[in-house]
Amino acid sequence: MRHDGRRNAPLHGPRTRLLQPSRSRKCLTPIKYQHKTQIQHLRQECHKSSAEPPSPTQAICAAALSICWTGVISLYDSESGAGGRNRFDITAPCVLPSICYPSAAMLDRYLNSPAVRSALHIPAQIEFKMFSSPVATAFALTNDLGISMEPQVRYILEHEVDVLIYQGNLDLACNTAGNLRWANGFMWKGATAFASKSLEPWYSTRNETKDGVALPAGKFKEVKVSMVQGSEKKTRFAFVTVDRAGHLVPQDQPEVALDLLTRWLKGERWA
Repeated sequence: MRHDGRRNAPLHGPRTRLLQPSRSRKCLTPIKYQHKTQIQHLRQECHKSSAEPPSPTQAICAAALSICWTGVISLYDSESGAGGRNRFDITAPCVLPSICYPSAAMLDRYLNSPAVRSALHIPAQIEFKMFSSPVATAFALTNDLGISMEPQVRYILEHEVDVLIYQGNLDLACNTAGNLRWANGFMWKGATAFASKSLEPWYSTRNETKDGVALPAGKFKEVKVSMVQGSEKKTRFAFVTVDRAGHLVPQDQPEVALDLLTRWLKGERWA
C-alpha cells in the first residue's frame, strides 16, 4: 500500500495494459467457463477442510491454487518483469524483476548497510532481501498460499480483537474487487451486517484537494459487533481503501497511511 500523486487510472488508462487485445480474446473464455468453475469448487473444499482439525487437505488446496495460478494469475503475473507490467501498481512501470519497485533496491542497500547491521547485530553471513526465493520456496512447499486464513481471522474476532483490512486501489495483484468480495463473503457473527453495508467515502486530514475541494482518500465500511456475551466491548471489522495507492500504501501515500493507522488505533470514525 502506498503512493505519490498518481491518479486512480481507469483499468484501460493510457499507462495501463491489463490484457493485450489478442491475449484477451484467447483467454477470456477459458477463464470464465473452465477455470472459474474448477477454482470455485476446489476453493470451497479447501476452505471446508481448513476448518476441520487437525489440518486442511493439502492436495485439494494445492490443486485450487494451481488452477487459479494457471487460469488467471499467470496471465498478468508473467508480464511482471523489468520493463513490463507492474502488478502492484497499474499506473507505474515495472523497474525490477519480481518486486518491480525501484525503492526495493534502496531498501536492500539501507538494511545491509554497516550501520544498520551493527545496530541490529545481524550475523555477517545473513543478507537482507526484500524478496527471497529460498523463503518463498519454503512457503510454497508447505502450500501456505493455498490454505485459507479464515479460521484464524474468525478466531481473533471471536476473542474481541479488532480487524482492519486496508487496500490500495491501484494494486492488481491483491486487488480491491477480490479483497472486498472476500470480506463480504467471510462468515462470522457480523457477516450479514457487514455485507449489507455499502462503501462510503472517507477523508483524510492529509487529503489532496482539487480546486479547493478535498478529494476522498478512499472508501470504507465498518461494523461493530458484540462477540462475547456479557462483554461491553464491540469488536470492529473494517475494510478501507486508499486512492492513488497500490500494494505498498505507506510508500505511495505515506501521510494518508499514517492518518489511517492513527485513526484506527485511536478508535476514531472514518466519516
